[in-house]
Amino acid sequence: RRRSVAPVALLSPSALVAAKLSEARVVPAASLPMAASQPTIDLDESIAALAARAHVSAPNKKLLQKKLLQQGVSNVAELLVAIQGGTSATALGFSPAALALCERVLPDETLRNAEAAAAALAAAFASL
Repeated sequence: RRRSVAPVALLSPSALVAAKLSEARVVPAASLPMAASQPTIDLDESIAALAARAHVSAPNKKLLQKKLLQQGVSNVAELLVAIQGGTSATALGFSPAALALCERVLPDETLRNAEAAAAALAAAFASL
């Protein structure tokens, strides 16, 4: 006896991956809980290293570092002290794009709020 088999559609590799992802119901990274990648503060981290960790583009990183150095800010501790003192990140030289990127690698509101900067400093010193 011969059985009839329905034709099978062959999927391209990209279509196969897309189908598997939709089956798995992958959760976008933006909706994952923050605990999975808790932002950290290294008080000795240079501004250049912070910008690199935040994936700020090379030209913007150099410009940001230059602006901050002109104001005596060379590392994260000095940046947080300046913000804690009431100087805004944009007044220090952060472009909106660089600010948004750097905020992703630091605790919430650290670069936008004097109280958050003070709390981040206190927490970083407490962990030493």
